[in-house]
Amino acid sequence: MGLFLAVSAFRNVNPREVAQACADYLLSYGVECAARPPDADVDHHTDAMIFQSQEGWLVVLWPEYFGVNVGAAARGMAAEHGWLISTIKVYDGAYWDHLAYLGQEELHSHCSWPNYWDEESQASDWEPDPAKLAAALGVSADVLRPYLIDAGMIQDEAEPRKANADDNFELRNIWVFVDFWRRLGVTYPEPGKNIAQILRITTDGFMDKLPV
Repeated sequence: MGLFLAVSAFRNVNPREVAQACADYLLSYGVECAARPPDADVDHHTDAMIFQSQEGWLVVLWPEYFGVNVGAAARGMAAEHGWLISTIKVYDGAYWDHLAYLGQEELHSHCSWPNYWDEESQASDWEPDPAKLAAALGVSADVLRPYLIDAGMIQDEAEPRKANADDNFELRNIWVFVDFWRRLGVTYPEPGKNIAQILRITTDGFMDKLPV
């Protein structure tokens, strides 16, 4: 089985605010959680790790299979608090999605392999143009565009390529989202380091209770 990952970056907020917002969002759907200290053992099936802020961005690494719920969670919390939230989902090591919200506005949506599930699906089902996202963050849209391709079209290329020469990952590697995030100013955290708080979800079957 490949990698399943759900991770969100919150702009200009602190760990206490994010922990409370996450707990309130979950509880609004009848899902309870308990705060745990940053040095507690982590259960990747139930725990959300809230990291210390770096350069104005705070990252939350969600439970392993939270990807089905993470987009709705980002959208809900951004709308509730007026925050800018960038969120990534990786499905089975095959592709990555990016969604970004500022308050009630969707700034960006991209899937690195839009017809992975359905050959009829197209990139047009998403809004990959990064202009609004770039404007909100004061970065160049031209720097972001090379990452926002259909990676399904380059899986068989003999020579792997990068969006930028100084990137750590090639475009067909799902971890290229780390390089994309870096262009937004987000640093992907090292697991186990600089954790501010852990939230353990204690409600059984919580993913079925939350919106998708």
